[in-house]
Amino acid sequence: MSRHRLASLGVLVFLGNLAVAGPPAFIGAQSLPDGSPAPGNSPPSQVWTEGQPNDCADCGPRIPHVWGGLEYLVWWIKDAPIAVPLATSGSPADTVPGALGQRGTTVLLGDSCVGFGEFSGGRINLGGWLDPGGILGVEGTGFLLEQRSKTFTAPSGSDGNPLLAIPFTSPGNGASSVFVTFPDSFMGPPAATGGVAARLTSRLWGAEGNALLGLYRTDCWSVDAIAGFRYLDLSEKLDLYALESANDGVANIAASTADHFGCRNQFYGGQLGLRLGFHWDALFVNTTAKVALGSTHEALDVGGITNFTGSWVNGGAIPASMPGGIFANLSNSGRETRNAFSVVPELEVKVGYAVRPWLRGFVTYNFLYWSRVARPGDQINGNVTGMAGGVPLALWQFVPSAGQSTAIFNSSDFWAQGISLGVEMSW
Repeated sequence: MSRHRLASLGVLVFLGNLAVAGPPAFIGAQSLPDGSPAPGNSPPSQVWTEGQPNDCADCGPRIPHVWGGLEYLVWWIKDAPIAVPLATSGSPADTVPGALGQRGTTVLLGDSCVGFGEFSGGRINLGGWLDPGGILGVEGTGFLLEQRSKTFTAPSGSDGNPLLAIPFTSPGNGASSVFVTFPDSFMGPPAATGGVAARLTSRLWGAEGNALLGLYRTDCWSVDAIAGFRYLDLSEKLDLYALESANDGVANIAASTADHFGCRNQFYGGQLGLRLGFHWDALFVNTTAKVALGSTHEALDVGGITNFTGSWVNGGAIPASMPGGIFANLSNSGRETRNAFSVVPELEVKVGYAVRPWLRGFVTYNFLYWSRVARPGDQINGNVTGMAGGVPLALWQFVPSAGQSTAIFNSSDFWAQGISLGVEMSW
């Protein structure tokens, strides 16, 4: 038999043995005497599983059972309106100095809006999922802004200059004013000194409780529905003060008035919303949109007082105190309330980073809108009946019981917006 035939026969025998015995074993498949695989000789394992190279398998955070957060707020609110002029300066050469429409009259306060600047505050958030899959949960949030005030002052010098007045309109008689300060050349000696001051304050806070429903959840994305109850509280007040003093050698007289307008708005309503979340490794972005429908309880408190103090040269005292001021007098003083339908939408965008699996830091932007509130500067009526227009009237000649302002109850919209820095822990 030739060598070629022998080689061919050897190949056929090898292939036959391979078919019967199966593929040759890896060296790593060899076993130790106890039956365990030999170390270092195991077959190579699969390096990656299906879908991992391009998906977000490592970016989704764990679903916490409970979470809680604290935030420091820096917010701004819509400027406070003052619908009518409350203080003016005027020229003694005008027919009625300080009255609206006179050539030398300048409005010092009112007929404009007053800004408060930034408000500091805090917010707390507590919540939790009631099941391991994050399907049903609850959450509660509350925030409080500091009370801020804006103060206006307009004093006179020792000579009574400048001439300061509180303007009003007398229906049927035209524009007039109550003189607070003036030089001695205006009404004859002496000069009247003093000034006008006003103080406007505002405070906002609120709370809400919601149920959460997980609608959609992947490694990177989540969508949750929100349904619950919301409460908001806006309290503001405007106080106007005027002080006048003079000594004509016969009497040393001082007169002062104080007008107070206070408003409190309380919103009660149910709300619905959606929260969209995106996570990538430790970075996350949450956007929440909510809208609440309900009722705003508006309360208006008005009151005033006028005081006269001093003495005559012969020693006789002339103290007196009367209820009522210039705009807050007998006809519109007291408390009034009403309820009005309101809409309160809110948008929140939160961007943060997970420092630890249980600790996250974030920055948040909020915009809150309130469709109907009562603000104190809108409740002042510049039309004062029972007082003669166009007639010079010093503050010590003012009689509040003779002046009456028709009560008004105006509403306007309101907004608040701002940023916050916060931390959140979860378990």
